[in-house]
Amino acid sequence: MARFNPFLDDGFIRLGGRLQFAELSWGQSHPLLFDGQLHFTKLLILQTHIRLHHLGVRVILAEFREEFWIARQAIKQVLQSCLPCRMAKGLPGGEIEAPLPTDRVTPLRLFAVTGIDYAGPLFVKIGNTLKKSYIALFNCATTRAVN
Repeated sequence: MARFNPFLDDGFIRLGGRLQFAELSWGQSHPLLFDGQLHFTKLLILQTHIRLHHLGVRVILAEFREEFWIARQAIKQVLQSCLPCRMAKGLPGGEIEAPLPTDRVTPLRLFAVTGIDYAGPLFVKIGNTLKKSYIALFNCATTRAVN
């Protein structure tokens, strides 16, 4: 914090910095320093987070830096406790997979049980003429080989 040249102003700590001669308001060039551990600061971060529709740390930090100086770590701590954000970023629930059919788990010779996929017509240019072509894929149900 020492590099920001803090000073007291009516009992509040403000940051000096290098923006004294910029065409900004007094609050923007000398923002108030808030302690991230105070309950008021946490409520202010949470209120801004909800007002900005649960956006992330960078957006909230940019919103605060116009008037206040709050540490990024304090914002991260408050956002980690936000239940709607945790639910939105959570992993999807795992589903129990169905058992494999007997054709897939019993040892059989190759292509004893097959599946067929069919596509077409596709137009292929051979020389100067267009010809219709079709695709037939034969899948082995046991080994998943394709012919």
